[in-house]
Amino acid sequence: NIDLNKILPFIENNAHFTIFELSNAALDGEHERIFTIFNNLKNDGIDPILILWSATKEIRTLLLLQHEIKTGASIDQGASKLGIWRENLPRIKRALQRLPTAKLEQLLHLAKIIDTNIKGMQPGDAWQSLMSLYFNLAGKPILTKEDLYI
Repeated sequence: NIDLNKILPFIENNAHFTIFELSNAALDGEHERIFTIFNNLKNDGIDPILILWSATKEIRTLLLLQHEIKTGASIDQGASKLGIWRENLPRIKRALQRLPTAKLEQLLHLAKIIDTNIKGMQPGDAWQSLMSLYFNLAGKPILTKEDLYI
C-alpha cells in the first residue's frame, strides 16, 4: 500500500511546472507550492521575463476586475467581460478578498522595478524580487523595500 502523502514531495521535486501553475499557486495563496514551482522553473532555466509576465498579467486582471466591480458589474459579469475562465473564478475571488486595489498597484509598481532588474537597468536581484512578487500576490510578503533596492 503506497502512501501518497509520503511520495508527493519526491514527485514534486522531479516534476516540471509551468508559469501558469506558479500564477495559480499565487492566486490560491499556496506559499509552499509557490516556493517549489518557482525554484523548479528557475532551475529549468525559464526566462525570468516570462515569470514576470505571468504575474503582471494576473495583477492587471485583478485590477481590471476590481474596476468592473466598482463601476457596478457583478464579479461574474466582470469576469465574463474580461474573459476570465469560469474554472479560475474561485481563485480570482480568493485573491480579490486579500488584495485591495492599493496593494495590487504596489505589486504592479514592483513588477516594473523587477523588469528593470532583469534588463540590468537597475541594481537588484531579479530572482529574489520575483519570488517576493509572487509571495506578495499570495498574501505573504517576504521582503522589505530595502531588500529590493527601491
